[in-house]
Amino acid sequence: MFLIRHAEAELNLDDSSSCDDDSPLTVAGHSQIISKFNSYKKYIGCKVESCYVSPMLRCIETAEYFKSDYSFDVCEELRESSKSKWLLERSNNQSFLDFYWHEYMTRLSHLNLKEDSLLITHGGVINFIIFMHLGVQKYPGYDFNVDNFQMVEIKNNLVKFHG
Repeated sequence: MFLIRHAEAELNLDDSSSCDDDSPLTVAGHSQIISKFNSYKKYIGCKVESCYVSPMLRCIETAEYFKSDYSFDVCEELRESSKSKWLLERSNNQSFLDFYWHEYMTRLSHLNLKEDSLLITHGGVINFIIFMHLGVQKYPGYDFNVDNFQMVEIKNNLVKFHG
């Protein structure tokens, strides 16, 4: 399975931005893709049967670079979770991380992700997919640092970071 975080988006430059913001890629984001795209494409090759992308603009724009080789299905489950939803729905003083963990584990468990899948999504979603595949049942208190337009490969329960 190949997981790619979207390239740099405008919201990545502004600490006050929310993941709810549907911002486009920056010029630097497009440059990130151009600099790594051919090596990613060559590495992935034809090992992919199903491709999914988050409905957020920054992910759609990142997926556009792959459209000549792969056909993506927009997948709502890959959308980044929002703090505003937590503020509206939390109960029993549930922390944002506990809420986020439960929401993603519920959302992602419905997907039939296989080793021949390619996903373009968000850093937080990639973290939860890694945790799911490693069999982690509770948020461990840390995240993997997935950079903009970084690819993560999960194969035989091994996790490999590219780029």
